[in-house]
Amino acid sequence: MNDTNKNYPILNDEISKRLAYLQKYGSKTIVSFLDAGINLVLNNIELMYGTNEEILALLTGLQRARNELLGLIPDEEGGAQ
Repeated sequence: MNDTNKNYPILNDEISKRLAYLQKYGSKTIVSFLDAGINLVLNNIELMYGTNEEILALLTGLQRARNELLGLIPDEEGGAQ
């Protein structure tokens, strides 16, 4: 297996294939699920258990994951929004 160390992360053939898949197909699907999850929480906030800080932390984590995945998609295909 050919590993390339670029700015310290390891990029090997398997990781390259997974990133290519995410760029082409997977990220948009996962982002759609994250958007749905964020909307579900926001639309049902009164039914959520936990403190406001816990709910905010959950929403922040979902939004960060969403943004990171969008960052993998080339701009011309709808990424980095």
